[in-house]
Amino acid sequence: GAALVARNLINLAIRKHFLNLFPDPTKLKKKKELSPYQSIISWFGDGNSLDLMLIENKNTYLKQLESIPNLAELVEIYQPKLNKNEKLLMMEFVLFGMAEHSLIGKNTLERGLRFKDMLDSMFSNSNFGEENMN
Repeated sequence: GAALVARNLINLAIRKHFLNLFPDPTKLKKKKELSPYQSIISWFGDGNSLDLMLIENKNTYLKQLESIPNLAELVEIYQPKLNKNEKLLMMEFVLFGMAEHSLIGKNTLERGLRFKDMLDSMFSNSNFGEENMN
């Protein structure tokens, strides 16, 4: 219903705004250029995942985001003028943007979200094929 429509609109907005701030993953594939997202994709592809809970201790949140190789560096390169809190938010936004561009998977948890490998995300999702996938 309405919640699904709202979620789809938010996801579309994330997908479009991501392209205003970071390189377009689709164009990088077509040009066969080295992707600035590759080390992040590989980290998830190695069986790692990241759970972002709705209520999270700031230190835990920070450690989780910083555990992903080159995520902070990616944000620093493309958004260098951010303060520390804005940088953390942008690091999370990168994960959402990468999920919306099908570079990594995103699953809804009871009280948060899990980012992980795209294929693993598809096969482990109990609602495989439904709209809440991605």
